[in-house]
Amino acid sequence: MDSEDQEQVRQQARAWLRRLVSGRATEQDAREFKDWFHADPGHARAFREARGTWRQLGEAGGVWRRQSLDGMAAPSRVSRRTVLTMVAGGTGLAAASLLAVHPPLGLWPSISELGADYRTAVGEQRSLSLPGEIDALMNTRTSLSVTASGEGKRIELIAGQVALQRRGGGRPVEVAAGAGLIELGEADIEVRLLAEGACLSCTRGRVRLHHAAGDREVLKNQQVLYDQHGARPPAPVDPVAVAAWRSGILLFRETPVSEVVGEINRYRPGKVILLDESLGRRRLSGRFDIGQLDVALTQIERLLAVPVRRLSAGLVLIG
Repeated sequence: MDSEDQEQVRQQARAWLRRLVSGRATEQDAREFKDWFHADPGHARAFREARGTWRQLGEAGGVWRRQSLDGMAAPSRVSRRTVLTMVAGGTGLAAASLLAVHPPLGLWPSISELGADYRTAVGEQRSLSLPGEIDALMNTRTSLSVTASGEGKRIELIAGQVALQRRGGGRPVEVAAGAGLIELGEADIEVRLLAEGACLSCTRGRVRLHHAAGDREVLKNQQVLYDQHGARPPAPVDPVAVAAWRSGILLFRETPVSEVVGEINRYRPGKVILLDESLGRRRLSGRFDIGQLDVALTQIERLLAVPVRRLSAGLVLIG
């Protein structure tokens, strides 16, 4: 590719970036972008370069992250209406970049997710083979990429949850997820990115988690939670509960309702919102079919004896 062609690709990448952060991107745009992104390795490089430049324009992304964490106890601080008004009113570049990095209510993928090598949509699961003799099963709303790392490859989990099975030997494969780097040998693991940190579960063999605050060895049927500050000691985990989603089941055992709703939102189009904070602290046990989550909402309504209002666009209010 000569310099003129390279510049044309850079212009296309910048045009795609502007479109994706405009707040007007549609699902069709996302599909067309994905086709363009994967059509040529040069397209992917140009887009990542444009994205890097975009992120260097200011500290807006960091400010939004801090506000998001601070606002978890009071989500009304930055509402979807407020953010959309910022863009519509011309507050401009910073506001648009916030929408791209952290979409309100998770209503559309972030730039990082759109630029991933592999993605799943809401409610979709996808199987694939990855370098290093690894079989992967991607859960709903999951994005991952495969990049070069020294003499081998690195699997990067950008969003969501993935189950990885490595049957072959050889040197370990690196799996990057959040603030940790997992050294995957011959083992089965699940990795999930959470709102604050990540969760690593091992269901066969053993793996090592490398973290700036100290490494952890995770054995069969153990789980470790970690974030940017550190990693908790490995704890026992029920392998049946860990793997339930692979069979199309959501399994809850004395789980806070707030977490139940969070799980339902991962698999269901639209948004379920708890209106009563105290309701979120109540606990619920149940087994729900991922393909029939509206039935699950009806069961929750009966079990908790609370009103459930179903609005347009998949919006559901509980409480």
